[in-house]
Order: sequence, then structure tokens, then C-alpha cells
Amino acid sequence: MERNWGKLRKWIVRRRLEGMLVTTICAQARISRKVFYYWWNRYQAEGWKGLEEKQRGRPEGPELDEALKEKVVKLRKRYGWGPNKIAGCLNHKGFCTDHNQVYLIICEAGLNHPISEQRKTWGTKRFQREHCTSLWQADFKLCSDDYWMVSYQDDHSRFITGSVKIWSPTGENAIFLLEKAVKRYGVPGQVLTDQGTQFKPARGGTSEFARHCQDLGARAELHVRNLS
Repeated sequence: MERNWGKLRKWIVRRRLEGMLVTTICAQARISRKVFYYWWNRYQAEGWKGLEEKQRGRPEGPELDEALKEKVVKLRKRYGWGPNKIAGCLNHKGFCTDHNQVYLIICEAGLNHPISEQRKTWGTKRFQREHCTSLWQADFKLCSDDYWMVSYQDDHSRFITGSVKIWSPTGENAIFLLEKAVKRYGVPGQVLTDQGTQFKPARGGTSEFARHCQDLGARAELHVRNLS
């Protein structure tokens, strides 16, 4: 026989108000202490009204304005715009709506045409070297305290092989840190840099940084400096 939960909730609250132990109430009602305290807390917070079963699911909102629906359908048919663009256009014209409402209107009007297959995603493939110390990435970054941070990062492991905060972002400081990192972790196969003047002279030619890479025993190339 199905239990009447509405009456049961009121019964357990009345028994508790009469001073009956929670353990006894749970045993007689065949409920857990968790269920008891759930409804007991609801009663203390909202009174007898809190024992009523609340409606589940998303509450129904107000009916959408017919003029709004007409505008959405018209823009969809005329330009083929998506929900975001239609909502932005209508808000600019004085309507109060969002892309969710516009999407519902489009679906109700049968103007939604989902794609038959999943869209192709770009940029998900990660390009990195196969081994550690194959390539280091060098970079200068301006910090919030107006100091510069120069760092070397291993391309395979993403391990920071060297990093230091300096006042002046010069090629000499980049060389100084590179020497320290090489002494500790060995010579990388290559060093990847941007076209900053620390690595590439503004007037062309070979920079001091590139010459230092050559001194370590390898041929230097544009952007990627070979070291071994």
C-alpha cells in the first residue's frame, strides 16, 4: 500500500513537538534520521507550509510577446541570423529578450536546422617536442611591479629551466640566465625566441644572443636557435 507522505510529514512533526525522541519517531515511521531532519528543518524554517511538496522542474515563465515572436521569425527568415545576433538586434531596438528566448522561438517556428554531423574543431592538437631538452622557449614578460621576467621553458615537459626578474630586458640578461640553466640542466637542442631586439637586431645582422648560441657549439637560425 502506498504511503501518504503528506500525512506522515505532519505526524512526525507533531510527535516531535510532543517530545517524542527522534529515534522512536524514525523507528515507528520507518524513515531515516536524514529524512526526519530534512522535514523538521523545513518545518522550522517555513512552518506547516514547508511540509508541502514543492513543484519540481523549471518554473513556467510569462508568455512571450507576439510582436517579439514575429520580429524573431522575420529576422531569422530574412538574414538567417543566430539567436545571439537576433537578440542583440532586438535589444538595440527596444525589445527585452535574450538568446535563450530567441532560440526557443526559432525552434517553435521550425526554423532551427541542426547540423547532421559534429563540427570540425581546430587547435586541439598539441605540437610539442618528443623529448626533454630538445627545445627551450625563451620569453620576456613585464610584471605588475614594472620588473621584467625572463624565462626558459622546456617544450616537452613544460618545466621552467630558468627564470629571473630583472629591471632591464636586455640580451645580456637573457644570456646570463641561459648560461645558468645550461650549467644545471645541460644544453638544449634548440632555443625558440620571438623577434624581440634581445634576440634579433633591429637593423639586421647577428645578435649577441645568437653568437652565444654558436659558442655553445651549434648553428643559429632565425627564431629557432640550434645549440646541438
